[in-house]
Amino acid sequence: MQTLDKNSKFVEKVDIIDDDDLGNLELFREQNLAILPQSDCEEDEATLESSEEEPDHQDRYIDNKSTQEDIEEDIMNEVLHPLLTPQLSTVSDSTGISKMGSPNLQPNSSTHVALSKYLPLYRAAETGNWTRAKELFEKDPGSLSAVITTESDTALLVAVDKKKWIFSEELIKLMPPEPLELQESVFGSTALHIAAREGNKKIAEAIVNKNPNVTQIRNKQDEVPLCTATLSASRGQKEIIEYLCCVTRDEEPSPFSGPEGASLLCDLIKANFYDIALFLFRRYPKLVIEKTKNLQILPLEAVAKRPFAFRSGSKLKFWQRSIYSLIQVDMSIPSRYGTMGDVENPSECLMVDGGIFAEFLTNIHNHLITRVPCIKELYAQKLVHEEAATLVKDMIAQLKRMTTKTQALSFFENSSILKTAIKDGTTEIVEECLFRFPDLMWIQTNNQTLIQIAIEERNEKILNLICETSDEDDKNELLSRGDTHGNGVLHFAAKLASSTQLSFISGAAFQMQREMQFFKGMEKMVGKTNRLVRNKDGNTAQYLFTKEHDKLRKDGEEWMKGTSSSCMVVAALIATVVFAAAFTVPGGNFSDGSDSNKGIPIFLNNIPFLVFAVADALALFSSITSVLMFLAILTSRYAEEDFLTSLPTKLIIGLGTLFFSIAATMVAFGATLSIVLGHKLAWILIPITLFGCVPVTLFALLQSPLLVEMVSSTYWPSTFRNQ
Repeated sequence: MQTLDKNSKFVEKVDIIDDDDLGNLELFREQNLAILPQSDCEEDEATLESSEEEPDHQDRYIDNKSTQEDIEEDIMNEVLHPLLTPQLSTVSDSTGISKMGSPNLQPNSSTHVALSKYLPLYRAAETGNWTRAKELFEKDPGSLSAVITTESDTALLVAVDKKKWIFSEELIKLMPPEPLELQESVFGSTALHIAAREGNKKIAEAIVNKNPNVTQIRNKQDEVPLCTATLSASRGQKEIIEYLCCVTRDEEPSPFSGPEGASLLCDLIKANFYDIALFLFRRYPKLVIEKTKNLQILPLEAVAKRPFAFRSGSKLKFWQRSIYSLIQVDMSIPSRYGTMGDVENPSECLMVDGGIFAEFLTNIHNHLITRVPCIKELYAQKLVHEEAATLVKDMIAQLKRMTTKTQALSFFENSSILKTAIKDGTTEIVEECLFRFPDLMWIQTNNQTLIQIAIEERNEKILNLICETSDEDDKNELLSRGDTHGNGVLHFAAKLASSTQLSFISGAAFQMQREMQFFKGMEKMVGKTNRLVRNKDGNTAQYLFTKEHDKLRKDGEEWMKGTSSSCMVVAALIATVVFAAAFTVPGGNFSDGSDSNKGIPIFLNNIPFLVFAVADALALFSSITSVLMFLAILTSRYAEEDFLTSLPTKLIIGLGTLFFSIAATMVAFGATLSIVLGHKLAWILIPITLFGCVPVTLFALLQSPLLVEMVSSTYWPSTFRNQ
């Protein structure tokens, strides 16, 4: 049994706490209260009950409570000390500070502090209890910079890691500059590393203002705080990345040069912070030829892998394209980027587009146009597009200045920049590369020329761009080149497109149509002499096309038959109804007497009846036409050439006449109601007419996009439209 003396209070027995319970204050308090003498506990309870009658007893209870807290703290020091002694933390120099890897703060084994002493401080930092922590700091000023955990955490490191920002801010005000450089032992992170990771600019500013050297300290991953911030980048962390870019100094080892600088630039690109990346690249243009530390990726490769950052990679609707073309973006680089690594000497705002008056007009324009949410979203999208395009132009222009023609060609041959750009359809990158280096059209990537890659990816825009860049002789030479297997460009066009390319087209039949259009377009481009060229397997391009597209042709046949069967049922039903309606006219016929009008419709001379008759006849004719078209589709041979024009034309006529017959049927129905109810219940015609428009509108909304797409792809195909 172990006995402790504190104000004549005795502890009879203390259970040894397991290592797993270290730091668990709640469990410790339970054991602490359990071992207090029973008489003392009863005395405290009696004192509490009588406190309302005797005011002096209230003070006595408070004194007892304070005494109990002192006992708890004393027990923590006395009982936990033997358990924590093997895990003592070492602090150094006259201030008692220890820092990993710091040249100024070397450890000194002369001073040892048991971690149990700092358990109250750890709990205060963990919970953000600044009042309690301030009391502890007043009692022990050395605890401001003391290591309080087995992982070499100070109170500041604990508070920042637990996101106790107010506590951290107040603590930084009291701390001297040197302890801000302390690093925890697991990842080697300083408080600035953690603040950068969490995106708290206010804490970062407080740390840097007190000790600017913290920005240059590296963790165990060899990262300065700026690199940590970019690795954890999100839209909310842009401010702290901007700030750290300005306060991080360009000194050896510099985070802005070599593989580390390339990694930083690529991380900014991946985070879509193209404005910061643009400014960083303009300050350090040699990064264009540097590769990242781990993945060995070039900055241009990182940009090429993000097609959505360019206009060519964005799918906009018609109204969005109209608004997009009218938006003017402000491409000025903010003044906060003006001086990187020199906060005391900020420079002027760097402008991409000059002119004070033009800038004034742009500001007014943007202030007015960004009030509408959808337009504001388009503005932000276009701004990213402009920044990414400008970054690419600057990189390629710098590459041309730094390299010779041979070096540039080798640079692109040994990278995936152009192949990735062609695959994703990023025409901006390919266009700029061919503009600066026209000879790139001759290089090979993975034994494929650029034109072969463009054909394989079904990217006619880039294909046309390559052909327009070259003269007629070079164009013919490019189109006649084959690969190591003897496949010419027409063989590449005969191969089935990737599922990604086909997924943009609705229906297997129109996917087959698209493939046929591309193949026929390439046949016209290469000329008759190259159409019968065989590869090393002895196959012509036409044979390869038939073999590669056999499954797609069967899927297209099934899709056509399924669509035609469903639509033919509806068309036949409409034809049956309107045919019967022609012999049971609304209002009936004259049938009495021997009048010459016998058998003639009663409302023959009414305008609504005339509308009914015409609409009913049109519905009958159009529905029968629709049935015939769908029947023709069902009996087709489904050859490859049929998918080019024949089958789509029949389907277009069938769907068009079906839509017309539905509309005519609803008109006939409305005219019938007008005849029957028009005299006495005229008010009911308006709501009935409105409800009658619902099915016509729904059919139009659901089927008209497909109909428009079919008409467009059949008669105005985008493939080789400029030929």
